[in-house]
Amino acid sequence: MKKSIIIIALIALMMHDHSIECMKALKRKQEDIAAEQLSTAQREKRKKRKSAKPKVDLKKGSEGNEYYGAAWDQGLRSTMEDAHDTNVAKEYAFFGLYDGHGGRDVADFAANNLQKHCGVGIDCKSGTWLQKMDESIKKAFKAVDDELDEQEFDSQRQGCTTVIAIAKCGYLFVAHAGDARAVRFTVGEDPFYTNTMDHKPNKDERERIEKAGGKIKGGRVWNKDGTYGLAVARSLGDKSLRPYVISEPDLMLAKGLGAEDVLLILACDGVWDVIGSEDAVKIVLGIENLKIDFENFALGKSKEIDEKINAFKNGQIDLEEAAERLRDRALQKGSSDNVSVIVVNLQRMRELYPAPKV
Repeated sequence: MKKSIIIIALIALMMHDHSIECMKALKRKQEDIAAEQLSTAQREKRKKRKSAKPKVDLKKGSEGNEYYGAAWDQGLRSTMEDAHDTNVAKEYAFFGLYDGHGGRDVADFAANNLQKHCGVGIDCKSGTWLQKMDESIKKAFKAVDDELDEQEFDSQRQGCTTVIAIAKCGYLFVAHAGDARAVRFTVGEDPFYTNTMDHKPNKDERERIEKAGGKIKGGRVWNKDGTYGLAVARSLGDKSLRPYVISEPDLMLAKGLGAEDVLLILACDGVWDVIGSEDAVKIVLGIENLKIDFENFALGKSKEIDEKINAFKNGQIDLEEAAERLRDRALQKGSSDNVSVIVVNLQRMRELYPAPKV
């Protein structure tokens, strides 16, 4: 009997000890869960902070839908200083590409703020709406450039070249400052592409710069004390180079979107340093390997080209893959810069934002 009591006591003691260990384990588990919840909350908080920045926070990536495709890569540079902004809204579509230099703060700021200044809410039933859009876009560049003075980061030796496109009410508006370029490709009886003219310190830009007292040496515009030079004549930021380097954009003549329109390419100089505008169009269409001169792109001259162009216009070519193709080709050709590309289907823009009925 005594032995049985001792055994029962030992079992009870063991159960008590086990219960204590279970409670300790449960407490540790609860602490782990609480820590994990805190860690998750912290991660979500960081994620929200990151999401407040423009979309280009990765060294390499892409995105796209039936309206546009975008692709970017840090390339051989030690940092990624490009940013982009895309918005296919109810009344308009906005596409912006910002090629930073000296850091990415200005590019990020422009990507977050330029669109809202660009007059996207202007009533296109007004008889002067095209003029108002042009004026609004020019003012938008100045507004963002002025706002840089109020930021905590230094924009004296930091800036970005910029190219934007807005589709609205059956029209396409394109503006740029610097050497980020837009290429618009149309096709009919005669193939045709138009591109923005890079703002390098030469020709007309040279005359303007030298008239303002600036000096150009080695293809760069230099500040007054000769300690900082820039290879473009227009940009956002770069305040130490004022008034030689200016933020005023050039606007491509606003033109209605028609059945002959095929595509629009926006890209930074990381592409244009190694690929010409015509070749970029061929790469996006997936016909780079065809040994056909550009003037023979006219419809009816090549069955294979006709098929590719019609497939693109009809939305049968993946726009994200098209942007990736151009990005990757620039890197293969030896681009040593950040590379960013946006490709837009202009027929989708025409369908989505038709001209208002008179």
